[in-house]
Amino acid sequence: MLNLKKNAWLLLAAFALIACDPDTDPVDPDTPEEAYQSYRYEFWKNTLDAGWTIDFVGTQADPGTYEQYVGESFDVDHEGIGGIESDGVKDNIQEVLSSIEEPDIVLLCIGGNDLLNGDDVDSVIENIAIIIGRIHQLNPNIKVFVEQIAPGHSSFMTNELDDTIQQFNAKIAELGSSVITGGTNIHVVDMFTDFKDEFFFDDVHYNEAGAKEVADRYFQTINEFLHAGSYKILPLGDSRVEGAQP
Repeated sequence: MLNLKKNAWLLLAAFALIACDPDTDPVDPDTPEEAYQSYRYEFWKNTLDAGWTIDFVGTQADPGTYEQYVGESFDVDHEGIGGIESDGVKDNIQEVLSSIEEPDIVLLCIGGNDLLNGDDVDSVIENIAIIIGRIHQLNPNIKVFVEQIAPGHSSFMTNELDDTIQQFNAKIAELGSSVITGGTNIHVVDMFTDFKDEFFFDDVHYNEAGAKEVADRYFQTINEFLHAGSYKILPLGDSRVEGAQP
């Protein structure tokens, strides 16, 4: 079995290699047209099907090409940054919130890069609690949907890494009742259970089917707490939020 620290560095290198910025990196003629996906496009289609009106907000703009859906153009705004860890989001969140229109909903996917780097689970959870706390300092009514993160492809997972992710996800489940967050407007979305190898583009990122699965899980959970309406949504986190749609 690979040592967790060694395997973590391999996985982190995979994140860094794949999560390049198409605006700044040279075009590779051998790069396939297909790329790993974000859930945002499939989630947006879910909201249109359900009669919602949403406005994604964030300081990042997706440069990808997306087909129109029911005559509407995809909203490319988001706050997913490839390679970022929870402390990076913690340090940036107040500047981000001051630069965008106030969101009604935050979709938070963070922690994967920390765990792959061998960081302590408790310190990552503390960072996430602070992130949520700073969001609620802006407005305690903002609803934060935080992921229990999906694993990687089974070929890249070890028993140690699986245990670490499960420990992390168990602590995410506890956040709603924690002293730091106060349990206000925090909802957990299970991306771990029954997440299949067929959902992966590579060892850690989603393909189209995986993006659809993540989008559906988000939307099913949100529907438990919100009715159709008009919402500003901040997709926040790492490369799984960002995507690399060509």
